[in-house]
Amino acid sequence: MSQALYRKYRSRSFDEIVGQKGVVTALSHSLKRKQMSHAYLFTGPRGVGKTSIARIFAYAINDVPYNDEELPVDIIEIDAASNRGIEQVRDLREKVRIAPIVGPYKVYIIDEVHMLTTPAFNALLKTLEEPPAHVIFILATTESHKLPETITSRTQRYNFTLATQKEVIDHLADICTKESIDIEPSALTVIAQSSGGSLRDALSILDHARHIGDVITADDIRQHIGVPSDEIVHNILSALRAQDAALVLEHLHEAQVSAVSSAALSRSLIDELTKQIQNNTTAMPLEYITQLLQGLLQVELSNQEDVRLRVALLQSIHPTDNSHKVTDLSLSPKKTAHQSAAPVRKVHADDDTKRASKKSQSSAVKELPPSQVATPKTNIAVPKEHQSIDTKELTDEGW
Repeated sequence: MSQALYRKYRSRSFDEIVGQKGVVTALSHSLKRKQMSHAYLFTGPRGVGKTSIARIFAYAINDVPYNDEELPVDIIEIDAASNRGIEQVRDLREKVRIAPIVGPYKVYIIDEVHMLTTPAFNALLKTLEEPPAHVIFILATTESHKLPETITSRTQRYNFTLATQKEVIDHLADICTKESIDIEPSALTVIAQSSGGSLRDALSILDHARHIGDVITADDIRQHIGVPSDEIVHNILSALRAQDAALVLEHLHEAQVSAVSSAALSRSLIDELTKQIQNNTTAMPLEYITQLLQGLLQVELSNQEDVRLRVALLQSIHPTDNSHKVTDLSLSPKKTAHQSAAPVRKVHADDDTKRASKKSQSSAVKELPPSQVATPKTNIAVPKEHQSIDTKELTDEGW
């Protein structure tokens, strides 16, 4: 059975590492000076060489030749995703006290360390606070923000970066030559773009596509992994610029019929928009592009990628001036009701004021002597025939 390319071409020395020059240089210097820390933290995206460099470094620390088949007894690799409990960490704490057998150090490589439970982190912290002189920890993670600060502050941190597109293409071309894989340069570019800078992902794509045909083309790769063609991407962006929602949905349907995944399409749209911004070739306003990018970035985080992509594209289409007016009215019922109700409240308020005034006048009239009742001091002209009216008949309605 053939071995997977990413395993077959795993780096076995610092010289074979693709990218990560800063990390390799720093670790190499510490080896030459024999100045190693008791704990290291390797953090960065998946598939960029964290575990590979951890193994190479562990072998170099103990000055033993690299062996793919079996790890030396003094190099212990632990997957924190499946050994995340406090019992496993307590067992580790007991074993670290045992001296190394072959080399000068026992090296523990804990992969996906962010998966440890809180009690497990607390137990590990006690070991990191007072580590035995013969023990070195290498913690690897893709999510360093999930680690307690008490852990990260006791480690020497190295940030791993994604490989550049050129580094990925050159690495793939070298492997294709060794494996006698006939592939077009444009196909390598598509693989490099789809991998997003992850060498492991790039090798996995190449491994799956190597048996497609005698000569692997860019279209073969796109169809195999569900990546949209440049034509589909440009058609969708053109429809967005034209603010044509129907045309956007039509091109989106074409992409889905071609087995293009929504996540891959959103990434391609983001890449193309970024390229246009860098080259200053976009015809769309920056605020429009920003809104579109914000929507596209949410696609891969959604449980319903197809729906989220459709919503992101349609929301980014600018409404016309008339639709703005309609939207303002339809989306602001409370404001409209407030505006229409305001005069009514004012009328009621005036009524209340007048009634209160009449009541006070009525009370005043009752207290006046009969001689003064006939000529109350009001602005209303009282007819002579009513000047001797009985005060008992004065009511709010009468006034």
